[in-house]
Amino acid sequence: MRVWVTGASGFVARHLIPALRGEGHEVMGVGLLAEPPAWLDPARYRAVDVRRAGDIKALAAEVPPEAVVHLAGQSSAAQSFRAVEETFQQNLGSALGLLEGLRAASHRPRVLMVSTSEVYGPQDSAAPIVESSQLHVVSPYGASKLAAEVIAETYGREYGLPILRIRPFSHTGYGQDTRFALSSFADQIVAHGEGKGRGKLEVGNLEVVRDYLDVQDVVRAYLVLLHHGAPGEVYNIASGTGFRMRDLLDRMIELAGGGFDVQVDPARMRAQDLNFLVGDGSRLRSLGWQPGPGMDPALEGLLQWRRDAQAEVARKRAPNS
Repeated sequence: MRVWVTGASGFVARHLIPALRGEGHEVMGVGLLAEPPAWLDPARYRAVDVRRAGDIKALAAEVPPEAVVHLAGQSSAAQSFRAVEETFQQNLGSALGLLEGLRAASHRPRVLMVSTSEVYGPQDSAAPIVESSQLHVVSPYGASKLAAEVIAETYGREYGLPILRIRPFSHTGYGQDTRFALSSFADQIVAHGEGKGRGKLEVGNLEVVRDYLDVQDVVRAYLVLLHHGAPGEVYNIASGTGFRMRDLLDRMIELAGGGFDVQVDPARMRAQDLNFLVGDGSRLRSLGWQPGPGMDPALEGLLQWRRDAQAEVARKRAPNS
């Protein structure tokens, strides 16, 4: 199957693209960068602004997809409070441009419209959230993703595009940007010297509870949904297990050898936060998906990512490098 992956230079794509190829799929990465990242084959990459429907239509004529995993967009809820217009332009604009371009093409590829668990917002109970739960967004990011979902539902209903709306809960692992909490923790741990107690870790709200997944769990979910998901449906990608951020940080510190002073930085607190965000993934599990055994591989991946990144910085600074 020929699969487009938009947002091809992003965190999840760097894990998804090799997994798709490992299954024998022909993959085309689509992104804004003029040149692909080093890990992506330039022959399997196109620099296209997904917000431009005409460019999508032209690419579909050149390299017609049988499926599309739409990952492009602005993915930080915290950043969305500082960049509201940009967030809507990227998330709403990319959904509209992609779907309009595909609608005008001569074929109907299956589309995984990747949204977010943030569309659920605060809930009335602490039970895991199902796909039919009330939607109550509290961030510009969540609002932009919900708007993209509405567009996707409309294009599916009115134009016959086979679209699945996907709501992944929090996930992390090797390659995640340090704008995100766990990756920021890993960056600070490695920068200050693992196990040596050389510095403090600045953190935000550690009392929130999140349904965290290893990025590999999410990748396997996308593979299952490409083959077995039902167009028109909504699917949570969720383990059903809540992790307090403080406990995840403590485990990361333990994996790194301990010895850090944790301090709350008010600047890292979100203007609006969700105290509890845990999902029910029963609908996805019914298709054969199961989450992995725990978070240690993802946390170790984050630490290794920051070690590799900081080693590369040191190498470039070294004389005669």
